Amino acid sequence: MGYFDTLSSSAFKTKDDGHNLFFPWGTLGHGYIIPSDAEFERLQYRYKNVTVFSILVGIAAIIFLKSLLSIVAFLFIFIAAYMIWVRYQCRNLKPTQEKLTVSENAANQSRAYNPVILWLLEIISLIFIGIGVLMFLVDPANWLIAVFALILFGFSAFVLGRMIIIQRRDSGTRQ
Repeated sequence: MGYFDTLSSSAFKTKDDGHNLFFPWGTLGHGYIIPSDAEFERLQYRYKNVTVFSILVGIAAIIFLKSLLSIVAFLFIFIAAYMIWVRYQCRNLKPTQEKLTVSENAANQSRAYNPVILWLLEIISLIFIGIGVLMFLVDPANWLIAVFALILFGFSAFVLGRMIIIQRRDSGTRQ
């Protein structure tokens, strides 16, 4: 399983009865029952492609959009496009009131990631936190970018650290 397969797997859950569920809004919304294995594979493939596309477009927006107003406008357009995509993909799926909890999401992701990748991402996040602190101290004029980096990579380091703990706990109980 590749990185993007693992990343996009967080939107899916298999119930005890074998039914697959799709959570396009992650832990923030309800799920949809996926009626067949073929539909499940199709939706997983499409969701992975949307995830890759979103990351690439997001990086391009950060690089090329210079004003805060243009970034906010882009974000609204991007969210609206995703909402339309979700509505189209889920038009034939039956909604369920089941929710994806934060704990379930973290546990699923931690099981899916290779431990080496988790540790590598954690180290990279910590390096970017250090760069944010350094930027804040050396170039106070760019304090907004420094604070953004500290918040983003601080949150990332926290989540990844939690996933590492879950993964280590799970591997300890299996032994």
